[in-house]
Amino acid sequence: MKHGWKGVIRLRVEAETMTLYAVTDRAWAKEVTLMEQVKQALKGGITFLQLREKKLSEGEFIKEAREMKKLAAQYQIPFVINDNIKVALEVDADGVHIGQDDMSVEEARKLLGEDKIIGVSAHNVKEALKAQKGGADYLGVGAVCATSTKKDANVVSKEEIKKIKEAVDIPIVAIGGIKKDNIDALTGTGIDGVAVVSAIFGAKDITKDTEVGIQSGSTAADAADSVKELKNSKIKLLPDNVQILNDLGHGLDAAVMDEVVAKYYTKKDAGKYKVLEDSVAKEKYVIGFRKDDKALCNEVVKQLKAMAKDGTLKKISEKWFDDDITTIK
Repeated sequence: MKHGWKGVIRLRVEAETMTLYAVTDRAWAKEVTLMEQVKQALKGGITFLQLREKKLSEGEFIKEAREMKKLAAQYQIPFVINDNIKVALEVDADGVHIGQDDMSVEEARKLLGEDKIIGVSAHNVKEALKAQKGGADYLGVGAVCATSTKKDANVVSKEEIKKIKEAVDIPIVAIGGIKKDNIDALTGTGIDGVAVVSAIFGAKDITKDTEVGIQSGSTAADAADSVKELKNSKIKLLPDNVQILNDLGHGLDAAVMDEVVAKYYTKKDAGKYKVLEDSVAKEKYVIGFRKDDKALCNEVVKQLKAMAKDGTLKKISEKWFDDDITTIK
């Protein structure tokens, strides 16, 4: 979990972690367990996880929360509890999400401490500003569309969402009835991400509902064929990685590409993409020489080793990719 400062507002959570915010709903756990659904969602690329339970006993809730927290930690994403500070404290969750009818942000902060995340539901600019002033770390704004999760939720207009985004400095996620076929309606609002319930947990097969973009004819396409988690996904072959990245969030849920390319675009458009730590496959790269160019080959190897030894290769790598991805020793 990243920490930072923006003006006089302390950021306990970065906007990039809001991209795909998943809220659990046990009502959709029919053919598989909720825990299995969460595992699939994590593999599918969610960036934030909220556990929402309204019917479990306290003991069952705590047991489930502990297990779910471990899963979220494996994927290094924030894990918060909906509307139950006692459970959040018991399992040492990353924070809580509270609604307008729950306790105030100030009260929640006193109980949780300064390092925990507090998210707040907001429906208008007034509520958003009040939450930010009270110390909220992010806002869940909605409902964007009619939703089966909260049948009494009032729909918040696109214009109101834009006003809220312009009024606050903390990240906001849109929530409520958001699915693939209506997400484009949020274009231009400036939101940092979307919070989804049924679109993920209502899917018959969460990984199968994931549409993954891969460059046609690339080694990534070959590697994807051997990955178990991707076999159930809908693979879309596109001519180049630029188009794939442009389509992320507009039809595509994820992309598979060379790590070097992915990190380059991540640096170029900071905060726009999230590169997962998991590798689909590993492959070796080589420099080819003609058979009779042994002297040139030896000189190139010599210079590369010298550059690795004096740190030049590392500097070049960090300049372009924000990381040392070199392997030459």
